[in-house]
Amino acid sequence: MRKAQGGKKTQRCRSVWREFEFIFTVVRNAIVPIVKIEHLIENWGRIKKSLAEGPRKRVLQSESIKSILQ
Repeated sequence: MRKAQGGKKTQRCRSVWREFEFIFTVVRNAIVPIVKIEHLIENWGRIKKSLAEGPRKRVLQSESIKSILQ
C-alpha cells in the first residue's frame, strides 16, 4: 500500500514485469538447480557432516529430579 498526498492509502500498481520476473525465477530454479548434481555427489560426505546436529548437552529428567529432591 502506498500513501497518496492526502494521506489516504492507495493500492499498489500491478507490475507485469515484476510478476514475469518472479515466475521466470521459479521456472529457472526448477529447470536449472543451483547446485550441480556432480558437485553434490562428489562432496556428499562433507555436506552430510555440515548438516548433522551436534551432540546434545542435556541432563536426563531423572537426574534433574534427583538433584531437586536431595
